Amino acid sequence: MTARRLLFFVLQMALLVGLYIFGRVNGGFFSWFLFYFTLCLSVYEWGTAWTGLSGLAVDKQVSAERLTAGQSLRIMLDFERSGWWPLSWLRLAEDVPERIGLQAVPQSVMLIPLFSKKFQYAYQLDRLPRGVFHIGSTSLETGDWLGIVHSHGQHESSHHITVVPATVEVRGWLLKSTEEGGLRQSVRQRSEESSSVVGVRDYVEGDRLSRVHWPATARRGMLQAKEFERQISADVAFLVDASATSYAPFTPEEFERSMVMTASLMRHAQQLRRRFTLMVYRGHVHMLPPGSQEALFVRAMDILAELTPSESMPFADTVARLAADAPRGSSLVLVSPRFDAAMLQSVWALRRQHPMEWFAPVAPAGLTTESRVVVQRLQEMGVRVHLIGDVAQLGTLRKEGMNVVQRA
Repeated sequence: MTARRLLFFVLQMALLVGLYIFGRVNGGFFSWFLFYFTLCLSVYEWGTAWTGLSGLAVDKQVSAERLTAGQSLRIMLDFERSGWWPLSWLRLAEDVPERIGLQAVPQSVMLIPLFSKKFQYAYQLDRLPRGVFHIGSTSLETGDWLGIVHSHGQHESSHHITVVPATVEVRGWLLKSTEEGGLRQSVRQRSEESSSVVGVRDYVEGDRLSRVHWPATARRGMLQAKEFERQISADVAFLVDASATSYAPFTPEEFERSMVMTASLMRHAQQLRRRFTLMVYRGHVHMLPPGSQEALFVRAMDILAELTPSESMPFADTVARLAADAPRGSSLVLVSPRFDAAMLQSVWALRRQHPMEWFAPVAPAGLTTESRVVVQRLQEMGVRVHLIGDVAQLGTLRKEGMNVVQRA
């Protein structure tokens, strides 16, 4: 029993004793009416203070824990009481992230269960944005009708809701890496025959004898294999820009468009049974193992769901780190709005090892003069640049070339 309730109890007892003495001394209807009315009210107050939220069980359920951006989430609260004392009113306050709950959930909700043993409360969060959200505990408050007695409680619960970016249909995008058709081994073999040797590495089991670099083997006393300038593979590596400096000149819409573009292009590659991987830098290089399974796509979408433009490292430096870990010869798909001299230099250094394609979440009219020069230089190096001002343009990549910057 809290000090406030103890004081309240003592004052009520003192009032009852005083009214009883008053009735005994004066007698009459009015004196005893005051005493019995106060006695009934005191019993109600004591019962409400004593029972409070005891015997109240709460079960919180969510309609789904994985959603796509734009979908709705329904949250159901089931209440069950074991006591018989009436629950005059019950006020609820939900722990919902501000991004999704500020306009969807009232600050508090008042229910009047009275003698009900079971009752429910449900609410819906509409048009959820991309992200990972935590639906936490429920604050409970009850009391009497006069506002004298209050009881507070907390129902602890934890639901993590993952909202992945939406995808749109991609049409006309055929990765240009490619000497496609036939086994990946034959593709690599043709590419080796037409490429120059840029170094040697240790021979591993499975390498063809034609790859052995005999002069280096003789010098080092162990088998060495040739490292070719460019080995074309069917793998696609998506490099996503999560640098804060890249998106600083833009609104948050550009970053969300980048996420939708990346998710849509990955889905397209997965539907074509192309091996792909997602690479991002979040304090360290984060790379998924290449593949084309649905499970890999789900893991990649989970990463995109929680990604924010928060890295301090410029994307030009990030590209160099990510490309070093990408499967050799794989096609690099860069998703970034940043066009500057540093990016141009990074692409120049990697153009011989990887065919590249660039998707930028900006409209052609939004480019600065410096950016236009960089885009033109990229195209001259053989990098296809797509400027996507609206994700619907992903459905007409081949049919219409308006989203591809042409040479000046």
